[in-house]
Amino acid sequence: MLFETYSQFNVFLAFIWLGVGVALTYDLFHFGKHFQKVCFDFVFCLFGGILFIYFMHHYNLGQFRLFLFIGLVVGILIEKIFFSKTLESFRKLLYNYFVNITTKAQNKYIKNLSATVKRSKHTKKKHFNIKQLTKKQNQTNKKQINFVN
Repeated sequence: MLFETYSQFNVFLAFIWLGVGVALTYDLFHFGKHFQKVCFDFVFCLFGGILFIYFMHHYNLGQFRLFLFIGLVVGILIEKIFFSKTLESFRKLLYNYFVNITTKAQNKYIKNLSATVKRSKHTKKKHFNIKQLTKKQNQTNKKQINFVN
């Protein structure tokens, strides 16, 4: 046998930690719209597979054994049971904080913009006499009629 029981237990613990780390990373960064989630899932599967192979070569000399996969699954389950809800509430808290900041900034910008529009309306407002407007319209209509003939 290549490994003794003590080193196999250490390898099992390393893969449990790998499972916890991979699941934490997945929960932390998995948000967005459908296309973003699909792209993230693809990149994350590549990243997780590369980490699994690296850990397998580094801790277990490249040998694949069933307890490595079991350790990974146990680590993912530990993260889902103990850390997932806390991380989700923390992510929602951060999201709401940034949404509040951006909406305040947008409201401030819109308020300033509407104030400048109101000022510009009051300064450049022209009063037309209705008779003048109708005369101008009649003149433009005559020009158009003369142009057609």
